[in-house]
Amino acid sequence: MLSSITCGDFELNISHPHGMPTLVPSAALESRLDWRLHPISSTNQASDEEAAYSSESSALPKLAVHLHIHYVETLPILLNALDHCRDGLHNTRIWISTTSSAKAEAIEEILERIFHFEPTTTAELRVCPNHGRNFGPLLHHLWPEFKQEELLLHLHGKRSLETDLGDAWLIQLLKQLLPDGQTLKALRQRFNQDPSLGLLMPQTPQLIRPYMNWGNNFELANQLSKPMAGCLHRDAVLMFPAGGMFWVRPAALQPLATCLNTMGSLPPEPLPVDGSSLHAIERLVAHACEASGHHWKLLCEGNNSATTASEPISVLQSRPKDFQQATALIANRLRQIDEQLQCSETNLKQSTQQINELTSAVNQLMSAVGERDEQIMSMANSWGWKLTRLVKRMARGSRK
Repeated sequence: MLSSITCGDFELNISHPHGMPTLVPSAALESRLDWRLHPISSTNQASDEEAAYSSESSALPKLAVHLHIHYVETLPILLNALDHCRDGLHNTRIWISTTSSAKAEAIEEILERIFHFEPTTTAELRVCPNHGRNFGPLLHHLWPEFKQEELLLHLHGKRSLETDLGDAWLIQLLKQLLPDGQTLKALRQRFNQDPSLGLLMPQTPQLIRPYMNWGNNFELANQLSKPMAGCLHRDAVLMFPAGGMFWVRPAALQPLATCLNTMGSLPPEPLPVDGSSLHAIERLVAHACEASGHHWKLLCEGNNSATTASEPISVLQSRPKDFQQATALIANRLRQIDEQLQCSETNLKQSTQQINELTSAVNQLMSAVGERDEQIMSMANSWGWKLTRLVKRMARGSRK
């Protein structure tokens, strides 16, 4: 099934059964947006002395790690991923939110058994209402504390009940967000040295690319985004942290927190598969970052194969030429598919006619065979045939 059409560095995603096609970066372009390929501009670079000082762990910006745990069984997975990067988590405070007191007790037991970070790392547990999934605690219940932090890593116990992608998706996201301690140190230093960097999102996993579209969410997202970014453009690139996990400077999320807190109430569970305010909010993370005056980059898994960096891409800017070119390509592809369907229909009609003719001939042959069988049976049951057989037996007996 055709899910997207490639047009240069972009793809037009048409996999969603509703809504208009969505312009997204190609996988190759995403690789060129990796934060490691973009050196800090000279205006943002620290002096040699400051750079040397920033290499020390004590110079890293203070980090708050937020884990939202609705599915308690996912907490050990997240803690083990953090423990794998303990060298890069100096001076870190861990916040854990969950949706019931019973889950909080289970989480405390897991922390006592698994949580063995250095003394400067602390953990705080909060129980929040089960509204807003991971974005409710992040942007509403705990936001007064989070907005005071220098840097925030937002994670949650990812589960996709509608698909079988949950476990594989969670593992891949954690590999991109928490590769190793040295990378985390470099990442935190980058935020420290580049005040304009607001957001680092995981590169879209290949198995998730078909879901990178507006779907049923554009109109709602457009209404929600007006206070922070004005009207959205249908022909702009859509880029968001699919899965809802990312590194962020809290100031880059403030427009989205303001947006969420003006909604009045968050939608109750169970949520639909698509088309809720939370699905719209998830797609507005990069928009909020740009609206706050910051820029975003991607976190690509493993050794990035790209060798050159791409120019920055804005999710707020219209790209009519790219959208029109991709639309023209998909229209041409649909015409080709239509021609193939028409050709297939013609071949099907001809094949059906031939089959009908062969079926008629076979039926005629079977009818003739049936008539012959009836004649044979009639002869076998006639008195003349029986007498003939009796005479033949008598003749054979006389010869003996």
